[in-house]
Amino acid sequence: GGASADTGVTWLSGETVEVVGTLATGGGNLMIQGDEGVVARAGATVDTRKTGGAAGDVIVSAPAIVLEDGASIIATGVGANAGGLVALIARDITEGSRPVPWS
Repeated sequence: GGASADTGVTWLSGETVEVVGTLATGGGNLMIQGDEGVVARAGATVDTRKTGGAAGDVIVSAPAIVLEDGASIIATGVGANAGGLVALIARDITEGSRPVPWS
């Protein structure tokens, strides 16, 4: 696993990917692939906003995704610029200590 960047896309991959602290792409897209899971630790921030431009997309794919309390994903547009897509693709998604209900 590891991280790589290619044409404005940041890729993070591994068996279990942990996001800690702040991960900002400055408008670039972010793809996170966990073979077993992805965990955004408490207080972690994923931010794809760009001042003066559109926000990037965030796509997270793993069998299980955990967003601990205080973790956030930000892909909102700044001013009149477009926001990015946020997609969480998983069999199980947990926010804090609660499973996310499907509607």
